[in-house]
Parts: sequence; C-alpha cells; structure tokens
Amino acid sequence: MSEYYRNQAASKKYLDALLTLATPTVHDVVLDVGTGSGTVCFFLGERINRIYGIDPNRDLIVKRRKEAQELIDKREVLPHFNVTFLELAAEDVKEQFKQSYFDTVVCWGYVHHFRDLDKAMESIRHVCKPEGKLIVFDAFFPEPIRDFWELASTIHDPSTVRHHTYFEYMEMLRKNSFMPKLIYPFRHSMDLDKWLDTIKGEDEVVANDIRSRLPGKYDAWLEQAQQKGLRQTLREEILNLDEEKKVFITLRDLGSNRYEFTYDTFVLLATRNE
Repeated sequence: MSEYYRNQAASKKYLDALLTLATPTVHDVVLDVGTGSGTVCFFLGERINRIYGIDPNRDLIVKRRKEAQELIDKREVLPHFNVTFLELAAEDVKEQFKQSYFDTVVCWGYVHHFRDLDKAMESIRHVCKPEGKLIVFDAFFPEPIRDFWELASTIHDPSTVRHHTYFEYMEMLRKNSFMPKLIYPFRHSMDLDKWLDTIKGEDEVVANDIRSRLPGKYDAWLEQAQQKGLRQTLREEILNLDEEKKVFITLRDLGSNRYEFTYDTFVLLATRNE
C-alpha cells in the first residue's frame, strides 16, 4: 500500500481535496463511478464502511479485484478494507443498487466518459441519499478550445465522449437536483511529448477503436493523420493553434523543442436536494 501512495504523489493535491470534501466516516457507503486505476477505492477503502468501484471495462475490473485481494493477502490493509469492484456502467447504477443507498458518490475524472450524460446523472441521483454528497474531479475547457481538446483527448483515450465547460457542469448538477457547495480549482501541467508518449496502441489500433466508439465523428481527421502518424499530427496541431486557443492551454516553450501545456481542473462538492 505504501508503494501505491508513492505512485500517487503527483495526485496528492487532488486526493487531499477529496479527503477534505468527502469527510469520510466509518459508517459511510461510497460509490466510485468509473473506478479506472482504483485511486478512490484504494484511498478511501480503509476509512469507510464500504466502497463500490464500478467501471464498464471488464479488464480493468478484473485487474482491480486482483490488486485488492493481493493487498489483503499481504496484510497491507486492515480487515475493514471493504472494497467491491463491479463491471457496471454509470448509466446502469440504478438497476444495481437500491434508491438512496449511498452516502457519497465520487466521479473521479470520469464524467467526460459518460456515454449518456442525462441517464448517468439521473441514475447517480437515484442512488445518492437526500443530502448525500456528490464529488466530481475533472477538467473543464472553455468554448474556444473545448472541441479541439475533445479530439486530442479522444486520440489519447478513445473512451472520451464529451468534455464540458464549467457552466455546463453547473447546469448538469442543478438539472439533477445537486446543489454545488464547494469547488477547489487547480491548474494541471503536462509535458507535451510525455503526454503524447502515453497514448496506448499503434495508430491503426487507436483509429479503429475511435471509429467503433464514435463512428463518423473523427474519420476524416484519422484518415489524414495516419499518413504522418497520429501523435506527430496531434503535436503539430497543438503547437500551431491560434493565439486564442493557446491562451486556454497556456502552451509554454521549454526550449530544445520541448513544450508544456496547462489546463484547468477542479474538485467539486455538491449535495443532493430532497
């Protein structure tokens, strides 16, 4: 477990915000929507009554279950480490759990992966207790850069569906009877080439994955970019953004043909109205 926390050092400021906003108690039952790397489950697992980590990716869920069992077998966690990983999409949460079941629902870097935003949020509202907490960690992009960065994010991770502006997040919460209470804003900086290097898979594999998930949306761009390479094409397009768009990702020249970009993120607490 100590190795896990060392690996999360870059996320410390976000996890500190999660802990402050969640104020976990030994009685809480928590839902981690889109558990991904399992960060929220492993971080909160020993602090609360029970946490369910859900993700539609079967391979991820199998891996997280194995990791959790290994921690228990090695006695790196206490007996009250109550974590359950389930293969489940956010949109189907209300079919799996009782109404008003969870004290806290956490969407950690996952709202932009919702296939059906309205259905997912309605489902989350259904299982969250009245006055229960919803914690969202994500990025937001102003209109001038949103659509381009949605493309960039999709190349980086084909499961990306839709980025949202700050005001769209606020509207999404109010529409689903969640009242924003606190928001911690952050700026997240990345080395451009290191970020491009984390794109997984050969060009053809990435392109086919995107085409299957989002048929027609980026087909023309993919066809042209594959001739030069997805990563190189995306790199050049980021460096050649117009001045307005560059402002919103604070593109910085580090010298020696290295660049850094910075974008806005937040950790937000909302509570469910009656």
